[in-house]
Amino acid sequence: MGPLPLQRAAARTSVIPIVTLVLLLAIGPTAARSSGRLRKRILLQDCTADPKMPTNCTKISRADVSRAAASVARVGTETTLRLLVMVVSYMASPSCGARSGASVDDVRYAYTNELGYMNFLRNCSYGQVTYSNVTVISTPVPCTRYLDQCDASNISFTAKASAESQYGPGFTSSYSRYAYVLPEGLKTTCGWVGLAELPGTKAWYTSDEDGIFNKGTVLQESLHNFGIYHSRRYDVYQDNSTSMGMGKSCPSAPELRRLGWASPLAQLNSSTFPTRTFKAFTLPATYVTSEGNMIWIQPDWLLPKPYTKNLYLALRMQGGGDRDLLDEFDGKVSVHEVDKDMDNSQAITSDPQLSMLGTIGPSSPPVDLMVYRLSIRIGALVGNTITVNVCRFDKKPVECK
Repeated sequence: MGPLPLQRAAARTSVIPIVTLVLLLAIGPTAARSSGRLRKRILLQDCTADPKMPTNCTKISRADVSRAAASVARVGTETTLRLLVMVVSYMASPSCGARSGASVDDVRYAYTNELGYMNFLRNCSYGQVTYSNVTVISTPVPCTRYLDQCDASNISFTAKASAESQYGPGFTSSYSRYAYVLPEGLKTTCGWVGLAELPGTKAWYTSDEDGIFNKGTVLQESLHNFGIYHSRRYDVYQDNSTSMGMGKSCPSAPELRRLGWASPLAQLNSSTFPTRTFKAFTLPATYVTSEGNMIWIQPDWLLPKPYTKNLYLALRMQGGGDRDLLDEFDGKVSVHEVDKDMDNSQAITSDPQLSMLGTIGPSSPPVDLMVYRLSIRIGALVGNTITVNVCRFDKKPVECK
């Protein structure tokens, strides 16, 4: 393995003011998601429809969660979400022409099938965040100039009005999350495929394989609602190990800890981590358990030189919510860095500038992070665990024993 790149990405994300801070998932040659459209398959009997509203799933019978061999220890507060998905279409008007919407059945299937978005979120959160209800409805609205120019706030306002005209006043207030699927043909006009309040309750998606039919896009916008920012690797979207970059997998270790979904195996700083001595840890893969699945490093021993970044080490493997983890990260220890002020305090909610530094494979040559005065040795992969040896030194790696 080559040396880990220690430079951080300088790219910026785009923001627009919609109620709260809103993040865009940009499209373009280097940022567009590359997955294909969700393939049509025979519909499984996994959605029990509400007799009063056929688009409302009251029970998911075949959406089984991938389970770890051992019981999962939950460290966060359990959250149950009620999601209303409004599939928007435009009716022709004097201002602009008609635009068809996505298939309500296809959108519902994307959420409720056995490998759908409901189970993806449940797996990634270790069962701590679940959808008790996902309702998908069609919301036709008369086209206006603002709607056809992809004004997200107008789209949400008119879609809500359409929903309440069909199902009664106050219908939308029984939900805690809202998603808006735009009419077809607006991706270029919008300039994004996913958009969300950060934090908040609303998310918008284009009606294509990069938007609502992309599990990575949907999880990213959902986690923006929880206050999670993008993850970088050279560029703002290039951390392919997490849906918060360009991946289709669960959050990375620092994101999991920020969300309260997982806890560290060890917290290393000058008071807990003696110098010049390797400490050995057995890390489980993050998909296996929420308890003790990362090493959290606060290198305050760098003082009086500036101490600005925390580090995370975590084993990623394909399985559970990480079934679509890229081969580049499978069976390897991922190394992330994050702004220490944001990371050390849950009260600070600014962008923590999370960045993937690289991966370290099993039994690979030693990796010395000189800027952090750290030496890392990775052992063999045994089942879904790996041994990680970490040492901090004063001047040179050879000090470590």
